[in-house]
Amino acid sequence: MKGQKRRFIWALAVFIVLSIADYIFETRYHLDDYLWFRGLKLFVWFPSMVAVVFTWPHRNH
Repeated sequence: MKGQKRRFIWALAVFIVLSIADYIFETRYHLDDYLWFRGLKLFVWFPSMVAVVFTWPHRNH
């Protein structure tokens, strides 16, 4: 359980940092108009969100 919680915390931290960076780059530099940024978002930000979902700590019954 301890290892699973640690993986979840790391996945959540990475997701939060990437979300903040995504917000800054979209609002300040308007990079959302570029296809490479959307691709980067698809292959980096989205998998980090999926990692948070799959490492969610739960009790096994």
